[in-house]
Formats: sequence, structure tokens, C-alpha cells
Amino acid sequence: FVQESFHLKHWEAAGIKVWRLLRLNLGLELFFNISKEGEGNQVSKNRKISVRLVKMCLTVYKSVKNIIADFRSNESSNKKSDVTFLVASSTRFFKIDEKWYNPYYDSFIPFLEKTKKRTNCLEYSSDHQFKVPRFRASALIQLNLYWCFLIAFIKSRLHPLKLYQLEGFEEFREYVETNLGSFNYFRYNVLDLRVYVFCEYKKYFIKKLKNSQAKLTVNDGYYSLEGMSFIAASRALNIPAIELQHGVQGPGHVAYRKWLNTPDNGYEIFPNFFWTWGGSEADYLNSWLCQITGSVAIAGGNPCLNIYKKDGENIGETYNLRIKSLIAKRNNVNILFTAQAFFELPAFFLESVQSNQNWTFWIRIHPQYLDVKESLKKQLSEIPNTNIITEEASDFPLASLLNFMDLHITEFSSCVLEAAVSGIKSIVVNERAEAIYADLIEDKTVYTAYDKNTLDATISSILENKGLELSTNQEDIFNQGLHFLREKLN
Repeated sequence: FVQESFHLKHWEAAGIKVWRLLRLNLGLELFFNISKEGEGNQVSKNRKISVRLVKMCLTVYKSVKNIIADFRSNESSNKKSDVTFLVASSTRFFKIDEKWYNPYYDSFIPFLEKTKKRTNCLEYSSDHQFKVPRFRASALIQLNLYWCFLIAFIKSRLHPLKLYQLEGFEEFREYVETNLGSFNYFRYNVLDLRVYVFCEYKKYFIKKLKNSQAKLTVNDGYYSLEGMSFIAASRALNIPAIELQHGVQGPGHVAYRKWLNTPDNGYEIFPNFFWTWGGSEADYLNSWLCQITGSVAIAGGNPCLNIYKKDGENIGETYNLRIKSLIAKRNNVNILFTAQAFFELPAFFLESVQSNQNWTFWIRIHPQYLDVKESLKKQLSEIPNTNIITEEASDFPLASLLNFMDLHITEFSSCVLEAAVSGIKSIVVNERAEAIYADLIEDKTVYTAYDKNTLDATISSILENKGLELSTNQEDIFNQGLHFLREKLN
């Protein structure tokens, strides 16, 4: 309704189309239902201004500390490269050889080195996480981005954008507050700051890309301010930009739901190429991208399921042996639970864990939501079940864990998709997942359970039946994606 009823594509301030910024933040705020959940999850807690200010100060300290502590892994942000990557520190999901590995960068390097392509990695930490030592060198740029933020803050106070003067903007704002709720994000000073931050980030990335002379850019998420401005900088310099899928890409995610009422030449925040894990995601995106000039989705495979050591060797066998040794000491039913940003696990799930001592539960803390770790570990420690594995479940690569799991449970994690391509069925225990995985629920790849009895019965039913048929080989799809990269670089 909103996209069809207001003059969205004509709203412009500071030289940019503002609807692209409004839609993404509004959608994410609604998804996490901040006004109702309070501090029930890490995401909503970290959006509080007081928390953000404290964590920004802490991040400045951590930036300096980690640049010094991990100095051997520092590289110049101006390093000459054929491919420049932009990644978040928090997407260093696990350790390989005791160093933090980022699949959205490290998984591509063996191939690019073989083809004699130079690379550079810009790494930011806006979510206040640093993970050192790093598996490969990168340029830690968060201090530079905070400087851009400071400039943007000053500009937003000296030169307000007067968004209320845009045609239909006040009516839009009133509609949101009346029908969806009042959000701090829709205060005019907050909107002004967001627009100016985007502009300053874009200037910074244009400078870096000019210095690096990159022929291609790759990033791990287009809908953050960092991602949007990085892509906009790439497109301003006519450098093809690729966004790597890192979660759900379908109508259940606001960033990938169909965009309507767009400018004829699209938005500069859209990458030239949406790199998806498989054909179904690419088909969905292309169903509406075909109406927008300059963007297309391609099936490139999941780098999180294709992990390599520095010599190019797949890490699979190393972790297979470690997981086998843990399994040998316990029961032969292994259930993986992938946690989200919530500070508490569902009560009925904990009841199931407690009453089913003959199953082993691998509880994986989300690698980007480490603030919830201690709270979840405390909950689990109160359960008298010795067949709970948390540390290894959280530290080992997901690709290795899935080789040994009988089924997967989650609130609404995109690990549902990774489990499916590994031949494993999932049970979702949060009602939000119904909209996200409607197709998978319909074809019995995913099941729902919102109470203990249903959960126990569904687990038993899945265990009695075979897993899913594997229709694709993830390594083959990833190799196709790497072939696509080579074509774009030649």
C-alpha cells in the first residue's frame, strides 16, 4: 500500500533518493517489533540511543586496541586490488587454525590467487564486534567511518534537510505513526543524520576505490548504511558491484521484497549482481528485478558451506574428526538448534531438552549476536541434561556440523536454507518464520511447533523418516559462481 500510494520515487534530499533509506529501516524496525519487545533481543537493545553511544565509545577503544594487537593482519585501505571486499567484523563466524575466518572474503581468496587477481578487504565494526586474530589481513576502517559520522552529525544540525517539505512526506509519516506505531527513527533529526551519513560514507568509499583501482567490488549485505554507500560508490565509478547472500532472500525479508514505484534507472544502492545461494532465490529476485535497470540475480552458491585453508584445502575432514569424537561419547541422535538475537530460548524448547535425555542437543549461538551468549548459557546450565553441546556447536563451521545432524531447530534463522541443501529438515519455533518459509513449510521441508508436545512429536516423526533428497551440490554451484567472477574480471 505504502509503495503504491505515496510519491516515493520523487523524494530527494542532499542529492539522493531518500525512500531507499526509509524503506529498509522502517521494515527492519517493524520486523523486530521494537515497541512491543523492548529489550527482548540484542538488535532492539542495541538500537537504544544510550546503548549505541556507550558502544560507540567502546568501539573506538577496541579499534585502537585490535589494530595494535593484531598488527600483522593489518593492510592498507588504499592497497591496489582487482577486487575490493567490504565485510563486517561480526561475519567472522568461526575459527580455522585458531584464527577468525570470514566466509564472505576468505572463501574466495584461493580461487582469486590462482587466477592471479589482487584483493583488498575493508572491514568495519558498526555492531561493536571485533574478532582477532584474523585469518587473513584486512583494513580495519571503523575509526574512519566514525569520523565520517561526526562530519555528518555536524552537517545535519547546521543544515536540516526539511524533509517535511517533500510532496506527501508528512502524510506518509502520519500514516506510519497511525497504522504502524511511533518510532524514534522517524524523528526528522534522525532522518537527516541518516541521509548525511550515507553521503559521507559514499565519499569515503569513492576515495578508497579510486586509490585501489578496483575492477569489481563485493560486499556481504547491501541494506546496511555501509553496504548501501559502498555499492553507491562503486556504481558512481562504474565498477560492477556484487552483494553476497547472507540470509533469507525472499518476500519475508524487507530488503528483498519486491520494490515498487522505483525510478526508471533503479536505485544506486542496488548492486549490479545479487549473488544468491541457489536458483530459487535468484528466480524470485529476478521476478521483480527484471523491471529495474542495471541489477540481476545470479546463483553463485553459499561461501559459508565452502571453507578452505590458506593452501586451498577444504577444511571438512579436520572438523569431521573432531565432531565424530564428540558424537562417539554420546547418543546417536543429534539435533542442532541455531539461536537468534533473543536473550531467552523458548521455554517449551527448554522443557523438551530437559525431558529428552536420549537426544543430544547442539546449541549454536548466533556468531553476530554474542551479547546473548551468557544469558543463553546460564539458561542451559540450569537444565539437568549432560547431552547439551554449546561451545563446539558455536565455534565449529556450520558446514561441518550439518554433516552429522539428524534435524535442525530454530526460531527463524536462515540456517533453515543451509540445512535444506544439506538434506536436513527443520522445525521453526517462532511464528514469524511462517511468513519467511511459507514455501518450505508447504512442501514439508520445514515444520512448525509452538509447544512442547508438538515439538516432541514432530522431532520423533522426522527421526522416523529419511532426510531430504539432495537436488544440488553446493560445491558445484559455488564453482559456477567463481567462474562468473572470472568472467567479470577478464
